[in-house]
Amino acid sequence: MKFTPRWALGVGLIILGFLALITPFTPGSWLIFVGAEILGIEIIFAQKIVAFFKPQREQVIAAFCLVMPLIAGVIGGILTAPAVVSWYALVEKPMWTPPNYVFGPVWTLLYLLMGLSAYLVWQQKRPERIFALKVFFVHLVINVLWSAVFFGLHSPSYALVVIVVLWAMIVWLITLFINQSRTAAWILVPYLLWVTYAASLNIGVFFLN
Repeated sequence: MKFTPRWALGVGLIILGFLALITPFTPGSWLIFVGAEILGIEIIFAQKIVAFFKPQREQVIAAFCLVMPLIAGVIGGILTAPAVVSWYALVEKPMWTPPNYVFGPVWTLLYLLMGLSAYLVWQQKRPERIFALKVFFVHLVINVLWSAVFFGLHSPSYALVVIVVLWAMIVWLITLFINQSRTAAWILVPYLLWVTYAASLNIGVFFLN
């Protein structure tokens, strides 16, 4: 392989990822490792990757739409897990709080529905779909941010602000998606209902602590 600045950057990112991995383990170091490895490999092999996936473009887009929400879920889970058995276990919770084992399956199903909804919008081939999908992926960042603030920072007050923004983003997404695909919009309704419920739990924790 010909040595180029692009190749050097890719190799540098891969090395950075491994250096992060050998430091004392934290969710942040693991995320740096995964992100650096993916980005480094993409930079080095970008042309070959594009050439390989071009014939399967639609399948790749479908996989991307489905996988990205799941990745957001994994990141949120990594940020959440340490607090569930420590800080969250000790805080006062409202009486309508479900058992911890409920959250994983529910969120996994919702992330799959999000991905399906995004792909249905992509299939419409309308110009407005690009903006709608950009909003969708920005909303995923806010989704992860709530886990980071509530569980990572142990801050129900700031998390309440984030989840209100997330709720508004989902409503906006539904209005954007309904112009593309009614099915895609309806698929997001269970997600909106669950976030409404999660917001009530956040409010309960805020007032009880």
